[in-house]
Amino acid sequence: MDFQPSIPTGPSLTPAVGKKSSLLRILLVIAAVLVVLALWVWFYGGSLLPSPKETYNSQPTIGIKPPPEPDVAALQKQSVSDDITAIENDLNATDLENLDLELDAIDKEFAQ
Repeated sequence: MDFQPSIPTGPSLTPAVGKKSSLLRILLVIAAVLVVLALWVWFYGGSLLPSPKETYNSQPTIGIKPPPEPDVAALQKQSVSDDITAIENDLNATDLENLDLELDAIDKEFAQ
């Protein structure tokens, strides 16, 4: 008994290859969509979740402000104008006499 396997020929072989080809294409499209989705989540997914600083605050914030120093308060009283007379008035009102007051103390420390 010689038994020879029958090999299908003709049009019956073509649809099987077409089904495998279309299934492979569908799987490739699904894989590509999953890769794009994974990359999107990796790049932009972190901004979707609230940051840990927003959700957990271990210490309350203190709203007490120290009183402003007189020099800083004087700077805030300066004119916002860029007119020459306003600039001259601001310069004349600025106390520049005590500008190098600490330089003598620094020189004494270096001399020791």
